[in-house]
Amino acid sequence: MRIVFLGTAASTSTANARLQSIFLQHDDGSAALFDAGEDVQRAFEDAKIKLNKPLAIFITHMHGDHVIGLPGLLFRFGSSNRTQDVEIYGPRGLFFYLLAHRLTVGLVTGYAIRVTEIDLVARELCSYPALDESFTLENIESRIVKNKIVNRVIKRAMNFQIEALEADHTTPQGFTFIFQELPRPGKFNPERAISLKIPRGRAWGLMQEGNVITLKDGRIIDPLKEGIVGGPRRGRIVILSGDTRPTETLLKYIKEHEVDLLVHEATFTSDLHELAVDRKHTTVEEACNLAKEGMVHMLALTHFSIRYIDNLNEIEKRANEIFKGTIIARDNLVIDLKN
Repeated sequence: MRIVFLGTAASTSTANARLQSIFLQHDDGSAALFDAGEDVQRAFEDAKIKLNKPLAIFITHMHGDHVIGLPGLLFRFGSSNRTQDVEIYGPRGLFFYLLAHRLTVGLVTGYAIRVTEIDLVARELCSYPALDESFTLENIESRIVKNKIVNRVIKRAMNFQIEALEADHTTPQGFTFIFQELPRPGKFNPERAISLKIPRGRAWGLMQEGNVITLKDGRIIDPLKEGIVGGPRRGRIVILSGDTRPTETLLKYIKEHEVDLLVHEATFTSDLHELAVDRKHTTVEEACNLAKEGMVHMLALTHFSIRYIDNLNEIEKRANEIFKGTIIARDNLVIDLKN
């Protein structure tokens, strides 16, 4: 699993830091983008992210520095002849934000844009008609599909699910997203398979998925019993905060789960704690204490105020005094989470 920090600045971009955007590539080839800061389409190209691959986009809240790059990215997909649909999840108002771009500046693409708005208060997902070449405004309200949110899950995929926790920010509703991988088969032992004279190819693939196979010579091979595949492994968990104050909800979650990576905003340092409280952001020290108390495996800080963005060494020093090994995210940083 690969996490790429496409943008790490808060509110204002600089020559060295774009606005907030984080790309996650799963081992199965699927991908997710969390927030879409200004010029995210160029960040895609700099990171050599392909423009016609399966993608779901998750917007933490409707502040410009987190969503202003979304129309540009969708336009860029269109100009590159993308054919894959794009799913977009976010707060109330997201659909009409994109609809306004369609009606005013011609956001019409050769692929479908499928918007689902998240309402944690009503515990409801509202999926709007696809914005595609055939879209019309006729009876739009009657074409919205509503589904209840169960156990915080807003999207289910074959190998993972995305959950949403409520953030504490200045917008009507904002989210912290949780990427939770489903339990995985154990590690494959090729030497053991070779020693049992199991031919390479489809048989190996089936065993890697934990399946019992029957060979042409009649042998029935249970990969777990034969030591070809280890026991099931827990799914990895990555948490990506939006703009938020530290919340008891998030602390409770990370205490109850084994979190592999916590990506948390750290807009200010403790010197500006009152400003952080007023603007509903988190300080570097607060984010590190949250990770320490929750015993996460790894912490990456991002979303830095412009006053720090060109001098992050001091931030790194402060952070590591509290939570050793804290990563200070800079644009184009890549974190690989091993299997």
